[in-house]
Amino acid sequence: MSASSCNPDATWSRVENAANDARKEIERAQKVVDEAIERGATVVLSGAGLVHTFECPSIRQSIDIRSRYEGWEPEELMIEFRYGGGVHIPHLRTTDQVDGRYKVCKICKPNVVPKPKYVGPSTAASNLGSKHIGRRIDGQQVCAINLSVDKIAIQFEDGVVGTFSSSDRIVFDAGRHSVSLSNELATQHV
Repeated sequence: MSASSCNPDATWSRVENAANDARKEIERAQKVVDEAIERGATVVLSGAGLVHTFECPSIRQSIDIRSRYEGWEPEELMIEFRYGGGVHIPHLRTTDQVDGRYKVCKICKPNVVPKPKYVGPSTAASNLGSKHIGRRIDGQQVCAINLSVDKIAIQFEDGVVGTFSSSDRIVFDAGRHSVSLSNELATQHV
């Protein structure tokens, strides 16, 4: 056993050194955040892929890194930075960088274009087959599919028949055994 391991002053000195290193890392991280804001960043991307405003309560401490560690004891800082991974620097972006690419937070509702909602799986009309019977298109269940050389006819549960060319895209309703049409239905009653 070394002499320093029995010396409480030496142990405390190591804790203080580790805490000082942690404080320096906190300051470096805060500088990165402050510089990003100065360059025009206006929103934060969370780990969950959501866009937030700087005022959002769910990410506020991500922006003010100093306040996150305010009041921590040297031992806590040492443990956090040695074993907890250290400071997380948030992903700061401009609204132009996130428009249409991410979901928006429902709490702070940032003024960005949200990611489009998933409309459901699609296929070319020429690929329709028996596996698509029972699926839904615009809420109507597919009851029959008639494939011919120049057109595809889909009969729905209400008796309406939709006619498509082989290159038309059929967009199914989202969810299991569900389907929506991407073109105008040419309908006739059977």
